[in-house]
Amino acid sequence: LGAPPPPPHRELASSCARSWAAGSSAAMDRARALLAGKRGGLGAPGAVDGSGVYHEKQVGRYCGLHCVNNLLQKQVYKRKDFYRWEAELSQQQGDLQATCGPPRCLRSVGCRMGPPDFSVQCLEMSLSSAGLDMQWFDRRRGLESLDLLEPALVGLIVNRQDTKLSSRSLTDSLERHWFSVRRTDGGLFYNLDSQLSQPQRLGGEKTTIAWLQVVLTDEQSC
Repeated sequence: LGAPPPPPHRELASSCARSWAAGSSAAMDRARALLAGKRGGLGAPGAVDGSGVYHEKQVGRYCGLHCVNNLLQKQVYKRKDFYRWEAELSQQQGDLQATCGPPRCLRSVGCRMGPPDFSVQCLEMSLSSAGLDMQWFDRRRGLESLDLLEPALVGLIVNRQDTKLSSRSLTDSLERHWFSVRRTDGGLFYNLDSQLSQPQRLGGEKTTIAWLQVVLTDEQSC
């Protein structure tokens, strides 16, 4: 996907693709160990841990909102802001359909989740409003080509597809989840998944890429 000329800072996201690269065994072992950390339950957003990293925990199904605020390292937006952007996007889609019909002009929602979760376009609007530019990374290139040392990089946004057992039907169901990875001034990366009980320090560039290779093994994750 194309992107407008970058502002002073740029946001980097990964796009849906079909392949990923293998990392060194030591890095992959550390990545799997990081993934073994326990996830927390529901909680009030806005906590800052001992390292000074801001981390909103999951409340309801608002992972898209938590994802953006965690990336921005403060509660910049609330639910009403995201609902307003979704309403604007829906209006734009309606106008397009009225002009040229649904087969040609439906809004592409990318990695869309069920309500009240938010579309990728809504996340892009929120980041743009904060002065950031979301750029897509094509996973077909291999994650080893992801430049995490780029000076203007703020962090990553990931949309993961999970398979969960439904308590009602006792069958597997697919759910999508937004979360962000933030780079600190010291070059360290933190996993700020709102489902975690606290921020997860990933380490430097190589460890973070190895971790992403484990997280994004599902071809439908973004």
